[in-house]
Amino acid sequence: MNSNFLLLITAAAVWGSSFIAIAALLQQGVPPLAIAGGRTLIGALSFLVLALTMMRPLPRDPRDWGRGLLIGLFNIALPFALISLAQRELSAANAAILISTVPFFTLVLNPIFGDRADGLRSIQLPGLALGFVGVVLVLWPDLSAGQPLLPALLVMASAGCYAISGILTKKLGALGPVGGNAAIFASTAIWFVPFTAAQTPAFFSVLAQPWIWYLGVLPTCLMMYLRFVLLQRTSPAYVSQVSYLIPCFTIFWQWLILSSVPALISGIGFALVLLSVFWVDYFAKSH
Repeated sequence: MNSNFLLLITAAAVWGSSFIAIAALLQQGVPPLAIAGGRTLIGALSFLVLALTMMRPLPRDPRDWGRGLLIGLFNIALPFALISLAQRELSAANAAILISTVPFFTLVLNPIFGDRADGLRSIQLPGLALGFVGVVLVLWPDLSAGQPLLPALLVMASAGCYAISGILTKKLGALGPVGGNAAIFASTAIWFVPFTAAQTPAFFSVLAQPWIWYLGVLPTCLMMYLRFVLLQRTSPAYVSQVSYLIPCFTIFWQWLILSSVPALISGIGFALVLLSVFWVDYFAKSH
């Protein structure tokens, strides 16, 4: 078992727990954007401490900070906000299952934001259709109960954002897993300034919650560090495979911490989503 795969497993286990932390904070009445902004702030502070401890310099070129602002928008600000908003009405397990569509979005969006030669082929279309059926089955218990579709769309939009960020990171060049991430998180904090100014008490009250510190240090700082290391060592397609594993860990954490498991039909849908991703990925590699 190589070191890259071990890092992939660790990232999935840590990332999977983030949905549980978000659910716990929402149950305590913390506003979704306060969760997103709080974990971003704590993530930035964690990376700054790491940079100082490991003596890793921050980027000095203003263009690197501009890249950090762009990557941070798609890798942190938008996904953090969208997932937190979605989980008000979507279970942690279902949110994690929908995040497993990241590899699909990577393959679809790579010709647009990355290598134009990697276009979608007709042989891959049945895989996309299978994935659509899988997503419907995942959401079926909620849809049949009259739950709105919007939360699921928000999570899938965040999956698309993660795919774009992976492609941009590989295309523009990584800024470094420690100093670069500190710059990205610090830049990303700018996106939350309007909310912080409008909801200052709510934003700072979230910092008193133990779950936000767990969320900011482990599923945010540690996971992003591992993700950037893997992107430097491998490729966006390889790193996107972490999405296959996240739902498995989230379901385990949800059972262990919240004593809840998803419906059987959602599990069948998850299997179809995975089969869809493998189908599309396989024929992309065989091209």
